[in-house]
Parts: sequence; structure tokens; C-alpha cells
Amino acid sequence: MMTLKVNGHDHQIDADPDTTLLYVLRDDIKLNAAKFGCGLGQ
Repeated sequence: MMTLKVNGHDHQIDADPDTTLLYVLRDDIKLNAAKFGCGLGQ
């Protein structure tokens, strides 16, 4: 269990340690504005 503060709100998250932050933001917090870039200058 971990606590993340996103946009001023605390969220209690129970995610697998191998889960990326992007997937936690999108799937657990429902923050759909977070996007995956190609990793080359994005």
C-alpha cells in the first residue's frame, strides 16, 4: 500500500511493485491525461 499525492489529492494505492507509474495513474487513479511517449525526446 502506498500513498500518492496527485493534483493536491491523496490516493491510497495497492499496486504490484512492478507496475509502472503510468499504469497506476491511468488505471488506479483514472488520470487519463497521462500518456506514454516513445522515449525518444518526448
